[in-house]
Amino acid sequence: MSTTQTNELNASDSLDVISDLSMNLGGTVQSMLEPLYHKFPFLTNTFLDIPLANLFAAVAVFLLFLLIRKLFTIVIMGALQKFAKSTETYNDDRIISALKGPIKFAFILIGAHLFFLLIFKETEFVKNILNTLVVYTIFWAIIAVMESLRDLFHQATGKFNPDLAHEMGNFVLKIAQVLVGAVGLGAMLQVWGINVTALVASLGLGGLAFALAAKDTAANLFGSF
Repeated sequence: MSTTQTNELNASDSLDVISDLSMNLGGTVQSMLEPLYHKFPFLTNTFLDIPLANLFAAVAVFLLFLLIRKLFTIVIMGALQKFAKSTETYNDDRIISALKGPIKFAFILIGAHLFFLLIFKETEFVKNILNTLVVYTIFWAIIAVMESLRDLFHQATGKFNPDLAHEMGNFVLKIAQVLVGAVGLGAMLQVWGINVTALVASLGLGGLAFALAAKDTAANLFGSF
């Protein structure tokens, strides 16, 4: 197989993140259920084609992750916030606050993955949705952290022009967030097996036409800065 064909094959491979995050916990729980089937035969009965033991275990695991999520927020995040308040800078406080939402949502996603896995309902479509949400959460966290460090962008641009530090800082931050968002969108498309490289190449001509049409606007914008 040629290098080009290999690259095209790799580009079209779907991205699987949620399976790595769960660390095969679903397989561990399933192996723990096997003795229960022998000890309590009624657990082999099914509801909606789902063995009762698996259904109970799936609900229990999902509720467990909700509990872990709550404890993590209160104990770990609370301790980090207290530590951040003792430092001289506010940036660490803002970073922790920015990460709280994505981290809490990540626990829900892992719990949902294990739930569908244990009830044997994690189809390719469901898995792609969960993987898409995981990628979304990762880039949500990155963009949120960038937003929390807005003052650093103002300070960086202030070294070039103090009078326009705020405006330039906001502009640079927005451009950086758009670029990160574009990478995140590409990763989410990769989850569904879409060849992002081919898609970007197909949009190349359209992007060129858009750039030519917008060049006057861009020139005026940078001229005003």
